[in-house]
Amino acid sequence: MMDYLVIFSFTLLLTIPLVGIFLYVFRENIVIPPMLGLGIAAALQVFFVFVAGGTVDRMDTYAFSKLISSVITVAFLWLLIILFTDLSKTQTLFVVLVMMSVEDDIVMSVSMVYKGEVSIEQVTQWGYVGWAAFFTALYVPFFYVLLKKEVQPLIACTRDYSMWKYMWLLPLFVFVMYRICGCPDYYNQGFIWHPSMYVLPYIWTGGSLGVFYFVLRSLRMTYERNLVEHELDVSELMSGAYAKQYTALQEQMDNERRNRHDFRHSLLMIQQYAQDGDCSKIQKHIQQYLDGTMADKAPPFCENIPLNTILKHFAGLAEKEGIRTEVKACVPQKLELTETEVCVLVGNLMENALEACRRQTKGERYILARLEKREKQMFFISVQNSYSHTIIEKQKKFISSKRNEYGIGMLSISHIVKQHEGMMRVQYSEGVFTVNVLMNC
Repeated sequence: MMDYLVIFSFTLLLTIPLVGIFLYVFRENIVIPPMLGLGIAAALQVFFVFVAGGTVDRMDTYAFSKLISSVITVAFLWLLIILFTDLSKTQTLFVVLVMMSVEDDIVMSVSMVYKGEVSIEQVTQWGYVGWAAFFTALYVPFFYVLLKKEVQPLIACTRDYSMWKYMWLLPLFVFVMYRICGCPDYYNQGFIWHPSMYVLPYIWTGGSLGVFYFVLRSLRMTYERNLVEHELDVSELMSGAYAKQYTALQEQMDNERRNRHDFRHSLLMIQQYAQDGDCSKIQKHIQQYLDGTMADKAPPFCENIPLNTILKHFAGLAEKEGIRTEVKACVPQKLELTETEVCVLVGNLMENALEACRRQTKGERYILARLEKREKQMFFISVQNSYSHTIIEKQKKFISSKRNEYGIGMLSISHIVKQHEGMMRVQYSEGVFTVNVLMNC
């Protein structure tokens, strides 16, 4: 009975801190009460350790029983997290294998205290549990930092990327290599102890965690670079829109200057027509003058200059391609959003709508945009457009028709909406695609 109590304590000691840290770091992704998930994970871990290794008495089968226990633990922790979180299968497998890697580091460090040869009798003693507690306290903070600073942020911003289909292979490689050459418990025959092996656990732990850290950091930097490049593309688009608007404004000013110059001649003509008593020519001349002075004087959509520029740019592109465009904007001159956020948010919505209309092969093509921001109220954006192609949606995310992968534009929109504690709702049916955004800004 005492042996089972020691094994039970050792198992909980390894399981509870690691699973507890996972539940804390990914608390926003959990769909069940955290304590329930922690309890189920601990119970499963204990049960399968008892089944696979708790009843083994021979030393030559002890390593094999640990291997079976580890594989079963990975499988059921993976299944448990899949059922009780909204992470994908491959992301869950990655996290579980990283968790098992830390457990392996703890077990290796304890085994080196016993010079690499741990018997069944030593495993069932409280001294073994005490060393396990010491190394758990030593390694768990590194696991927390890795999960908090690298894994969770990377999953949050790239959770829909295809790279997660292969990321789990990295910790799997570490998991297999540990069982092949990392820990003497897995092949006891021919093992020769040397004092220099005391440093082996620290080299192995530092190496494995270091590889995880640098790979995750590199991937995150790559994502941020792609995001910056996308924002630069939007900035270039805005620069072009500003340049076109400046040219149109310059032409309008030249026309007004020319009209003022010609106004004296028009008065002379009107005076002559009046002396001749020809009222019809007076009316015709006045109408021609008014038509000339009112041309190209379309009123702005709103007072906010960046928003008005981006709306005019896309509305102009749509109208040139024969796409019916209606824009209603009631937005003040100043917003709490930065100019870049306005351009990324509205620019991506309008660009997606324009692209859908360009691909449309049947029916009327149209874009309807409504933007409203009253004083001390939330910012509401609604963009509706027609479409005829097939919409591809995976895990509540839309596949870009340009690259056949998750669109960076929609990810950028979601990122800005979350930053401003807002919400986004996408609906599509019967050839009508609508995006509604509500933000606190």
